[in-house]
Amino acid sequence: MAPEFASESRQKIMVVGHQNTIPYLLNQLNGGGFDFDNIPNYDFGKFFVVATKGIGQTEVIELRYYKTS
Repeated sequence: MAPEFASESRQKIMVVGHQNTIPYLLNQLNGGGFDFDNIPNYDFGKFFVVATKGIGQTEVIELRYYKTS
């Protein structure tokens, strides 16, 4: 799946996945490293913004969402 995302020039794509599929995709886009671990089942506030020019040419920003009362 990662090559298809990496080849889309100037496209904005939203990907929604599970605790193990999103880190897997990020690691693929990152060039096969294992920088991103599976997300714990109880963590619902993590999301990522990704900019890529191709496999191994990817920047990832990890953000967190917290609901305040």
